[in-house]
Amino acid sequence: MSINQEGTLKEIQYGDRIYYDSVIGIAGTQWPIGTAAHPCSSLANIRTICVREHISTIVVHGVLTLDAAMDDYDFVGSQPNLNAWPYDSVDLNSKSIDNASFDNLSVAGTQNGGAATFRHCYIDITAMNGWATDCIISRMISPAADCYIMHCTPADIFTLDMTGSTAIMVICDFVGEIYIEALNAAGEVDFYASGSSKVTLAASCTAGVINLYGEMVLLDLGATSTVSKYILTAANGAVADVGATVVDFDTSLTEATNDHYNGMLLMFQNGPNAGQAHVIDDYVGGTKNVSFATGDQWTDIPGNGNAFVILPNNAKLLSYSLNTILAEIAGASGIATWLGRNLPANNVSLSEVIQYIAELKPHFSTPVSATHTTASADPTEDTAFTATPIGPGLFHLTVDIADLEAGDDITFRIYQRVDGATYRLMSEQQFVGAQTLKVYQVNGIYADATALIQFRTLRTSAANRDFPYRYSIFDQPVV
Repeated sequence: MSINQEGTLKEIQYGDRIYYDSVIGIAGTQWPIGTAAHPCSSLANIRTICVREHISTIVVHGVLTLDAAMDDYDFVGSQPNLNAWPYDSVDLNSKSIDNASFDNLSVAGTQNGGAATFRHCYIDITAMNGWATDCIISRMISPAADCYIMHCTPADIFTLDMTGSTAIMVICDFVGEIYIEALNAAGEVDFYASGSSKVTLAASCTAGVINLYGEMVLLDLGATSTVSKYILTAANGAVADVGATVVDFDTSLTEATNDHYNGMLLMFQNGPNAGQAHVIDDYVGGTKNVSFATGDQWTDIPGNGNAFVILPNNAKLLSYSLNTILAEIAGASGIATWLGRNLPANNVSLSEVIQYIAELKPHFSTPVSATHTTASADPTEDTAFTATPIGPGLFHLTVDIADLEAGDDITFRIYQRVDGATYRLMSEQQFVGAQTLKVYQVNGIYADATALIQFRTLRTSAANRDFPYRYSIFDQPVV
């Protein structure tokens, strides 16, 4: 086998990940150790292979205990999901995992370092810091820094211990039972229920802020923290007025207090205005009459007996909630401020709120298109461009390689700036001769105002060639 053939085979077998197996793995750093067919048993050896091969993804089979800092690595379980037992597992062992990610793994132990990301994991972590999405929460979480728990479920009762913590804990789209055992410092818990949930506040919640959103059962055992509960409730009624107009009508409501429903949303469930919602400008308890401001009136005259539901002004709640979440994300350590858009004002119609949500969409920066012509030969790299994004996002690049001909030997390399003038190789692809596929693509590399992206070419043989390219940055949702 020639050196070139061996190098190509090694690249194919490694791909973009190194394999660890605690049962059948073998120690060593020489290829093919670390491939799927010959997994490695030593994490120290794996780090050596990863640095040499410019790879940061480690597939875990069995049990892995971290023995050193593993910042910026991605750990993936060998099982396609967590339905199979036993789970592939990682013991954090108090080692730093700053900017690391874990997917389809059982993760336990004490976390150290900066924020990490957990997806589809079974979590049993002390001193958690970072993001968890679609995970199973095993037991108690004691956050060491800001945490964001999204679309997760508890294995039993999710217990939150915020003793001495000033962190922000955001729990979104949660169904189940949560027990806030302690909150005795200037920390904050924002809990967004999805469906039926139960929240218990212990008497040791003596400081900080607890914001509760959605339908839930609240059991307060004597907490003295600042607790705000935003529950969506409704009143049902119908038009009781044969002389209704588009700006006012009498109703079947029983509330006798004037102005009780002022500022709330009335939405028809049937009749000519079914699905429309407008803000009640004034409610008269004696006549059960509701009226609406000019300019915020009904399209058609409501019919006598048309059913409606009255809701709290969700625009105000939505605006507060979104402002809170965006402010927390923007203020989190190490996260750049995102570009935003103005939130809807209070007392707008429900249709405007729905429109606001519907218009949030993935946003790509303005694409940059140009043509790079190679100018140097081996061993000098040509820098085609340096991408400088405004905010954080994911870098996407497409290069037209149709100009390659027989005898050409070109290598494309993508670098990410680490600091100053130091760049780390993130992706490398060699093309020899004319290609059947005419496009080279790179997707999903993180970029921000510090982590710039560079595209370089290295011509080893043949003539200079033209390579049209186009790149953009996928960033936060905006309108």
